Amino acid sequence: MQDVKLGRYKVAYWFPGSDPVLFSQMFDGEVEARSFALSAEKQGYLYTLMESQDVGNGSYSWKLLSGGLSPYFGTASMLYKLRWPLIIGGAFLLIKR
Repeated sequence: MQDVKLGRYKVAYWFPGSDPVLFSQMFDGEVEARSFALSAEKQGYLYTLMESQDVGNGSYSWKLLSGGLSPYFGTASMLYKLRWPLIIGGAFLLIKR
């Protein structure tokens, strides 16, 4: 296994509906990262674009930037957190019909 050169920007991308494999590539410049992300999107991949915030002792934090699925992460996280009340409420409404 080779060491990975850390870049300031990271593109994580995956193909929807396939095996759950997440690919990522790092870049030093935002323009280069966005260009790669748009190229991946044209090939049918979904992606997120991130900027490095903190690196240390094998732990990393990334800020989601605009583009790809980044704008939907807040909503998706909230819906996931509320999934059981939504499922139970939906089932109750279906039964009550």
